[in-house]
Amino acid sequence: MNAYIDISFIFHLIICLTSIRFMKIISNSKLNKKQIIILEITSVVLYVNVLLFPNISIYLNLFYYILLFFIFFKGKFIVPLFTYLFSYYGIISIIRIFTSNIYFYKYIPMIFMPSSFFYVLISTLLLIIINLITKSIKSLIMLKKYRYNVKLTLNDKSYETSAYFDSGNTLKYKELPVIFLTNEMKDKNVMYERMLVNGIGREYSEYIKGKILFDNKEKDVYFAYVRKKSFNGCKCLLNVYLL
Repeated sequence: MNAYIDISFIFHLIICLTSIRFMKIISNSKLNKKQIIILEITSVVLYVNVLLFPNISIYLNLFYYILLFFIFFKGKFIVPLFTYLFSYYGIISIIRIFTSNIYFYKYIPMIFMPSSFFYVLISTLLLIIINLITKSIKSLIMLKKYRYNVKLTLNDKSYETSAYFDSGNTLKYKELPVIFLTNEMKDKNVMYERMLVNGIGREYSEYIKGKILFDNKEKDVYFAYVRKKSFNGCKCLLNVYLL
């Protein structure tokens, strides 16, 4: 049976990306951008193996998967590997319920009618919706848990605002913790100094020394303004050294 290799290949890559997202949701196993790129490159190799070495491709591909997930997750690779493979073949199996134009060749999907590609676009759209809902629920939970009301004092002016506590913010400047503020909180009539900020991306930021009242304690800090609309819905990002 003939197949559209180019469409099948794109289909395969999209299902791989979709399976990565499901793996994160189901098993809470995360991959960074570099690892995702490596996994996608490996997916290309897997597909080429099937086309060039059909008789041994199953063993080669299984070996590549085990090796790659072992490198990514060390001794805890079994759960994310099985979750990824379950998602990959589960998604394709569900799509095959609605169309007979997709079949497996050496455990790799093949499409022999271009119209069948429509189903993977639908599955990807559904995944995006699920991912957005999951992020929204997680953000609401995290915001409720780590949101504080604080009082800021800088340039002889006081401001009360909401702040998000981030244990990952460990930046210090001149031995004082750095508190990040959104640019909209900046007073245009004040002269600021500039420093290179590594905490939120890597950019030059205007900053000023001030005080913050947090957990009924007032501390000297530096405020750095960054180009962000908010920090999980707050205008201020706290520092772990405030504790």
